Amino acid sequence: MLPLFWILLSAFLLQRATAHLPWLRIPTVIAYIVFGLVVSLLLPPSWQEHSRWLGGVSQFGLFYLTFLSGLEVDLRLLVPRREGPRVLQKAILLFVAMAGISYALAWGMHMIDPRIQPWMMVLILSTASLGVILPVLKESGLLRTVYGQTLLTAAMLADLLTMLGISLASDLARNGLSWRQLTVGLLIPLAALFYVAILRVYRSRFWDAWFGRNGIVKLQAVLAILGLFGVVTDWTGSEPILGSFLVGLLVAGFRLPEDNTLRQQMESLGYSFVIPVFFVTVGARFDLRAFLASPDALVWMPLLLLCAYGVKLLPMLWFGGPAIDMRDRFAGGLLLSSQLTLVIVAASIGVRLHVIPRVIEEAMIVVAILTCLLSPLLFSFLKKTHGPVRP
Repeated sequence: MLPLFWILLSAFLLQRATAHLPWLRIPTVIAYIVFGLVVSLLLPPSWQEHSRWLGGVSQFGLFYLTFLSGLEVDLRLLVPRREGPRVLQKAILLFVAMAGISYALAWGMHMIDPRIQPWMMVLILSTASLGVILPVLKESGLLRTVYGQTLLTAAMLADLLTMLGISLASDLARNGLSWRQLTVGLLIPLAALFYVAILRVYRSRFWDAWFGRNGIVKLQAVLAILGLFGVVTDWTGSEPILGSFLVGLLVAGFRLPEDNTLRQQMESLGYSFVIPVFFVTVGARFDLRAFLASPDALVWMPLLLLCAYGVKLLPMLWFGGPAIDMRDRFAGGLLLSSQLTLVIVAASIGVRLHVIPRVIEEAMIVVAILTCLLSPLLFSFLKKTHGPVRP
């Protein structure tokens, strides 16, 4: 239990330091990852053997963070409208452009190394990191603006569609072609059915009799739905983060205000406990010494880093829209370039499928960490506040 105690203590101190020290105004996500890297360099490798159980807490942290990402989506902005901000349309254009540029770059990589299959590199390069983008937008006060929701929705589409692709690829790697790949598409209508069912219960007398004002029972109900969707995603062969994100969208449909007790309980559980454990663990498990010993990985890393930024920056500069000035388009493209766990998962699956070489996986791990460190810092430096707070 000692590693967990140190992580919790350090998470509190880092959060306070980044919030109150003027010279350390960096997103807490960066502080957690850097702390994990320092831990991995200072402590002997044997410490990970004695704290393997932290991996389970870390995985739940990713699962819960994806849920909170879905919870923060303002579904009203996703409804097509003739007037006002067209967030969904703009986000779709951004994703299509990102996928197109990724495909062109992937073919270039295939020409350099025929072992690299373009379709897998499209999945890898198209991913974003909701887990990094969400806390940064929340800390900067831009989450509820049209600008922030455009970035969040573009990242959501990138992650949602690549999650589907990765889920199908992962199941194909484990079980081959089967009927289970067809069941992945059932998750979205299942979430819609749950929303309708909960809404009907909410409007009935049963809600007051069963839940009333008991916030603990409501939180347990949300966690139970998370668990149910985790079981369903495992049954369909897809990634659990897909199910948790859909549950977040489901709860977002009830438009819980910021001062809602249930919302505060859900966010407190995540941002104060499991999410810091996840980010510290990501930094701690990266083997910097092994990477520096691989010359091929050192060659591929800068190339992939340029691709990761180019895929997101070019569409954002082009499709940002007249309401967003060029400085903020550039800042948004940098933030969308953040990549973390999903890209690492995609790269590991690609190696298992023998559609990318292992050197690409090693380089992408470093690219993911670098983008998560650099992108929030550059975004915080360049960003400008947009209004109104509620579009």
